[in-house]
Amino acid sequence: PAPDVVLESRDGKQVRLSDFRGRLVFLNFWATWCDSCRLEMPSMALLASRLGKDRFVMVAATVDESWEPVDRFLAGRPAAFQVLRDPDSKWANALGTTKFPETYLVGPDGRLRGRFVGPRDWSDRAFELYFRKIIDGLPAQPVR
Repeated sequence: PAPDVVLESRDGKQVRLSDFRGRLVFLNFWATWCDSCRLEMPSMALLASRLGKDRFVMVAATVDESWEPVDRFLAGRPAAFQVLRDPDSKWANALGTTKFPETYLVGPDGRLRGRFVGPRDWSDRAFELYFRKIIDGLPAQPVR
């Protein structure tokens, strides 16, 4: 099982990995000072837009020391996914992150399903098909 990662939202609230139970979670650890991280962001946005938000959630957890460089990087543009902060890299370290960017795939049951070390072109159709196969196997969400 994945630890119940607790990240910080821009408004200072805590967001837990368990808040997304029942959905496939794409958890990406990154930093604004990491060129590879910045370069893969557009392909992450494209993947997020293709997969929707009903049974898939994408979280970009920055390990930057404050929100200031993140705000500069985003330049007021809304992200296509949730951008949260991992103060002191606590959770990146707990998961064993060795290189940024690093992405973890967490199943709807809270179990780790995959780990991707280093940057990827997430817009590659193979990733979309891979994630869709997992998502299609998820039980239907109740109507709210």
